[in-house]
Amino acid sequence: MVEYFSRSQVKNILDSNTINLPSNAPPLKSSDMLLPYFLIGDSACPLKPYLITRITADLTYERRIFKYRHSRARRCIECAFGVLAAKWRFLQTTIETKVETAEKMVLAAVALHNAIICLEGIGNAEAVTGEWNDTETRAETAIDSQRKKVTGRHSQHATWIRDQLIYYFAGPGKVSWQDNYV
Repeated sequence: MVEYFSRSQVKNILDSNTINLPSNAPPLKSSDMLLPYFLIGDSACPLKPYLITRITADLTYERRIFKYRHSRARRCIECAFGVLAAKWRFLQTTIETKVETAEKMVLAAVALHNAIICLEGIGNAEAVTGEWNDTETRAETAIDSQRKKVTGRHSQHATWIRDQLIYYFAGPGKVSWQDNYV
């Protein structure tokens, strides 16, 4: 999967920052911390500002908390893919067709899956709404100024983002049960 992603057009677009993504997600719960939207990757992936990977070394208490919370997020994502693959069984095996056709098949499955969720619902889940895509109302934020300080040094920016998450999960974003798992 990592090898496929490293050669993908999505990675190239994210690396070149040519996609019109919002610069920041809403503030993290119980804090005023602003961070960019990002993907969750495993330790085989490179740490990037858009791809936060788990920590494997120097595991202080705070880093163990982050590692646990990162792994928990990955499990949720993998579960979502499992639900998708259970509904669209062709995703459970090798798709033997041209890459372009396989991409269209996967996109169609995701679109149909999302349409079914919209029509039938998914239980107690809530939609996240907001004005995150309204560029006229977005002011320069802490993350924008941080991004300017580390222009061209993605690894420092990515490390800064991960460090903010480490602080958040051990501090204002701490949940009562997390100490039971580290």
